[in-house]
Amino acid sequence: MIVNRLALIGLSHRRRGAVALEAWQENFDTQILGQLGFDSFVIIATCNRWEVIMILPEGMDLDSARRLLTVSGHKRPYAFLGEAAIEHLALVATSIDSLNPGEAHIMGQVRESYREAKGRGVMNGTLAFAVETALRVAKQVRKDVVLAPVDTSLFSLARPEIERYLTPGSAAAILGAGEMGSIATKLLARIDRIHLTLFNRTCERAAQVANSLNVKVRSLTDFPAECSDISVLVCATKVSDLVTQGSLVCLPNLKLIVDLGLPRNVQEGATSTQGIKVLDVDTLRDAGILRREELKEQLALAEGLVMEHVAEAMAMWSEREAAPSILRLQDWIGETIEATILELDPEVTLSQEEYHRLARRVSYAPIRGLRALAREYGPEAAQIFLAESGLTE
Repeated sequence: MIVNRLALIGLSHRRRGAVALEAWQENFDTQILGQLGFDSFVIIATCNRWEVIMILPEGMDLDSARRLLTVSGHKRPYAFLGEAAIEHLALVATSIDSLNPGEAHIMGQVRESYREAKGRGVMNGTLAFAVETALRVAKQVRKDVVLAPVDTSLFSLARPEIERYLTPGSAAAILGAGEMGSIATKLLARIDRIHLTLFNRTCERAAQVANSLNVKVRSLTDFPAECSDISVLVCATKVSDLVTQGSLVCLPNLKLIVDLGLPRNVQEGATSTQGIKVLDVDTLRDAGILRREELKEQLALAEGLVMEHVAEAMAMWSEREAAPSILRLQDWIGETIEATILELDPEVTLSQEEYHRLARRVSYAPIRGLRALAREYGPEAAQIFLAESGLTE
């Protein structure tokens, strides 16, 4: 494994904003990354972030990769190398880096991205170690530090505002039955005495989401004709400019739009003359900042635990990677003991078990020191030790 070639490069709403994030989503995908020379990577794409954790190709440094993945005219992505890349991914999976800290879905999104990468065959041992370590650390930290209720999501930041507009007997619609649309549907279905309609490209998928809920299902082609009485609209599709000035004319009672789509589903300027309030991920960021302030102590504790667990995982990995060096030292000590005894007294006869027992006792302290060296400075330090001792071939 070559951890010093492990890199994470990305953008998120919280760190770079929606415009840069949309540009990234439009310009980079699995095929483009392959064409740029990256052959081992995992893409984590959500409505809140686009990140790629990868093995840098031979001869490419972090700055070069970052330049390749910068969209002209937009902010440069953030970038992490080696252990810092694993730490960041663990912070992401734990939801510490989320717009709404404590949201419950990001860990599953990271896990699903990992499965997809394995399915495409773009995974190697170092990358697998990095993602699996981040997921394992995140799972442990989520157990140790409670950041939010179980069903917390990005949509949770919008829910208080939504409930202001949903009085008994009023109607709401959701566009999209993907992950965010499903979350919105299930949460809004808990509000008493409202009429809820879920629109999706395929009604079969929408029916699965609406199963056992008091929610009507319609094809996305029926929007806006089939929901003319709604006061709240939640957008969560991957279709840009789905909601236009023309479609809003058909929705005379609409008071609030929550646009969680990426790219944004509401056409720019569509609501400028309608008096409709729009909440998108950028405007929800302020609510997320307040949440972060409320959770300041828990977030600091969780972040500290992430760093601690990642450091422990890296130390264990370094020790495992140093195993060949440790075995070489053990062999050399055993061979040297046997040769020295025979040189001093050729008449001495010891069994192989006795030689091994003596070698284990003599090698205990130096091997313990070699393991500590690998844990602290990486397996390369153990290899340098052997080379300087003249024990490498």
